[in-house]
Amino acid sequence: MKKILFIISLLLFSSTNVANTPQAAMILPAPMVKIPAGLKPIRLTQLNVETDIVANIATSTYEFVFHNPNHRPLEGELVFSLFEGQHVVDYALQINGRYRQASVVPKAKAKEAFENTIRAKIDPAVIEKTIGNNFKTRLYPLPAKGDKRIKITLQEVLESKNAHFQYRIPFVNSQPLEKLSLHINLLDVVSQPISNYAGMTFDKTTQGQYITFKKANAVIKQPITLQIKQQKQPSTFFQTRGKDGFIYTTLTQPKSSKSEIRERPKHLAILWNTSHSNQDRNKKKDLNFLNQLIQTTGKVKIQLIAFSNNSQLLHPSTTFCAEKVSCPEGKRFSVLRNQLNQLHFDGTSDYSKLNISALSVDEVLLFSNGIKTLFDAELKGINKPITVINSALKADTNLLMGIARQSKGRFIDMSKHSAIDAFQQFLNQQNKVRVLSASKNIKRENIFTSLNNNRLTLIAKTDALFKTGWITVELTEKNKKTQKVIRLANATPVKIALNSLWGAQKINELSANYKKNKPAMIRLAQQHKVLTRDMSLIVLDRVEDYVRYEIMPPHGLRQRYTKLLALKKDKTLYEKEQALIESIQLLQTQKIWYNKTFPKSKPAPIKKKTASKMSSYSAAGNNSVQMAPRAAPAMEAQRQFAPRAKIAKKESKKVTMKASITLKSFNPNAAYIQQIKAQPPEHWLKTYYKLKLKHNDQPMFYVDVADLFYKNKRTKEAVLILSNLLELDFENSEFLRVFALKAMEIKAHTLAIRAFEKVKELRPFEPQSFRDLALAYNRKGEHQKAADLLYSLLLTTWDSRFSGVKIIIINELNNILALHTINKSKFDPRLISPMPVDLRIVINWSSDNSDIDLWVIDPYGEKTFYSNKVSRIGGKISNDITRGYGPEEFMIRDAVAGTYKIQVNYYGSSQQKRLIPVTLRAEIYSAYSHNKEIQKELVVRLKNNKEVVDIGEYHYEK
Repeated sequence: MKKILFIISLLLFSSTNVANTPQAAMILPAPMVKIPAGLKPIRLTQLNVETDIVANIATSTYEFVFHNPNHRPLEGELVFSLFEGQHVVDYALQINGRYRQASVVPKAKAKEAFENTIRAKIDPAVIEKTIGNNFKTRLYPLPAKGDKRIKITLQEVLESKNAHFQYRIPFVNSQPLEKLSLHINLLDVVSQPISNYAGMTFDKTTQGQYITFKKANAVIKQPITLQIKQQKQPSTFFQTRGKDGFIYTTLTQPKSSKSEIRERPKHLAILWNTSHSNQDRNKKKDLNFLNQLIQTTGKVKIQLIAFSNNSQLLHPSTTFCAEKVSCPEGKRFSVLRNQLNQLHFDGTSDYSKLNISALSVDEVLLFSNGIKTLFDAELKGINKPITVINSALKADTNLLMGIARQSKGRFIDMSKHSAIDAFQQFLNQQNKVRVLSASKNIKRENIFTSLNNNRLTLIAKTDALFKTGWITVELTEKNKKTQKVIRLANATPVKIALNSLWGAQKINELSANYKKNKPAMIRLAQQHKVLTRDMSLIVLDRVEDYVRYEIMPPHGLRQRYTKLLALKKDKTLYEKEQALIESIQLLQTQKIWYNKTFPKSKPAPIKKKTASKMSSYSAAGNNSVQMAPRAAPAMEAQRQFAPRAKIAKKESKKVTMKASITLKSFNPNAAYIQQIKAQPPEHWLKTYYKLKLKHNDQPMFYVDVADLFYKNKRTKEAVLILSNLLELDFENSEFLRVFALKAMEIKAHTLAIRAFEKVKELRPFEPQSFRDLALAYNRKGEHQKAADLLYSLLLTTWDSRFSGVKIIIINELNNILALHTINKSKFDPRLISPMPVDLRIVINWSSDNSDIDLWVIDPYGEKTFYSNKVSRIGGKISNDITRGYGPEEFMIRDAVAGTYKIQVNYYGSSQQKRLIPVTLRAEIYSAYSHNKEIQKELVVRLKNNKEVVDIGEYHYEK
């Protein structure tokens, strides 16, 4: 039965555009399930929360129970975001009635294991971190008429306000839950916590407070909150884990009667991020913050710069004044507000366009969510303090905090605070804390401190398992210095995962120099079970699946895993040698075709043959079908290279032939394209921005409009418009492929390389990821890089579903070797065999699990395709790729005169997530691997199964 995609959109602690209070900002909407029309909605029926709070550390395990009322199983994707300081530290899936904990593995390996396991119709689950503090959970299957249970464990340091810690279960749910269950333990808490939810009463224990609360048909109209009174005496806790110990303490710093106000800046630069995803910032808060700044300061000189792919100086330094201040030489805040309101959020972020040292200002305000999708470059020339202000839920807070630290500025998270509170943080002199000394068993680089509302927290790792040692810290407020000594001997043993909290802090510190510290960050994530941008948490059903991908399973499966893994390693010892032999054999097989002489005369009339794919597709809604393996017609293997009648070779000189390639024009006929074209060209951009409001989240809108601008020689605008695609869904490999394919078409090869590099990082288990990148390198002129990358693919054994890709890679490698000067010293000579052909056609596409066929009809009317792989005159088609991205290739060594018609047939798709139409790239080469090679390409969109699209024609004449 076809598995229909549904998407569960779960936004944890999302901020609103209206409310400015912290309480209103931290809201979790009830899970919302989107499914195709005609199906009953998936419902969240139960929410069970178990929380342990130690000091200001909360560890909460959320159990979600989803019910599928439909008669078919479904695959789902649950998406959620966290604030800075919140971390996913565990994940569990119920298998055969028992929960199995997740393993921490590199993200790419988790993707490979999950997707291949689904193909085998086995139940896996994976949770991954995308960009910033945003997460995705993929579930398969939600059983028909059944329930799916998962657990996600979060860890966070609670906010401190008015001498109370603030804990929230921030669900708002208008539909009643069949069951709500809460179990909360508070260690070292004397006073009764205050709750806003009726009926919640805590009981005292010898260690603190606890509550077990259950309610049927529960409606949560507002977030469930607890106000927990802080202890005046410092609380210190200790955890042992293996040979390491972890110490955590929290204490109140004496609060001054009045905060010290720092010197107010007189000349500011505002860097206003206008990338597409920044439209989700709370612009009302951002503007309120600026209003507070100008009204409080009286007047301030501001230089305004907007940036996404390109930076734009909106005006030189201008003085802005408070509304009631005499300001003959300046402008009111309303002018600045109107200017910012008129800016359009468009494109993706490129921080390399900004040079801080070039700004003649006292301080910089950076308004941004920090998300990077394509450009990894950092801010340049940081030589002055930067106040980084974020009001978006989906943000890369690690990056933003790193900028603040590097510049000796400050990070203000307005997603959790009102504009007034945020501005107060900006005005107040920052109190400081530093580590003065520590005992020998505690390294200084393993100690982390922070201050929040006069509350000091410290966490550190010790080098040995003994409860002696000390740390001395110095607190500075209004130039007054106070010393505090934290002693391990005074610590209370606890079982909470202090190591995960410490690991997250260490990873955050290392992330400031991501490329250098990536290996260390991966090791820390695996050791302390911290979800990072490079790591995922995965649950597999069978121990054999853990062995196949060499993923360490939970403890109960490890003994059998170790035995099976030893057998696996014995079998794969010579994998590289076997892969090389496979590649050599493929080339030898192709040589049989290449060296064969085929008849070129017009054939005698023959009976018309029909061929159909022997497999059946079962339609199951959502314009999607499930594919079964295809069987070749009888005797296909024998026919492919069967002996033909010998053709006498002509002794005459080779006849000079003329070739031409004519491609069809792909012109999207969407209504929005017609609306833009109906306007004068000078109004196109304005019209696009107007239409963008309506089509904001539609990927193909940006692809089509970018295509229109490029064809009218407006390449810079086309690139900006196209890059919106990358900010619709972070780390979506299909969106990255579509972007890269279009970038290749519009000759933006550097951008295509960037996108293909990210695809390779996300999906290194697919040869197409490497091939696409290699061909982009080659197109840019980096031929050695391209050749090296293609050759590496030939030394790897790939999944059987990619059968046939290697011979195409061999042809492309030899093409580069034939046309360019390449260092071939590391290449096996048995793989070097240039094979020039008169005509070569190759297609590849953007979507996984899609079956697209290349058809070539020769001048005599014979069609070469998946079931007629070698034509009478010698045209050869490559293996049929039914579950990948292609490529498929047609070649003919000696073409006959006439016209070759080129078509593609979109046969079908087993893709469960059909978010966008398939994008196909076709390349046609004349005189391939000759020094007079000609190449043309076309990028088209395929909409419907069974659709046949004309690509173009190749005309060959004397």
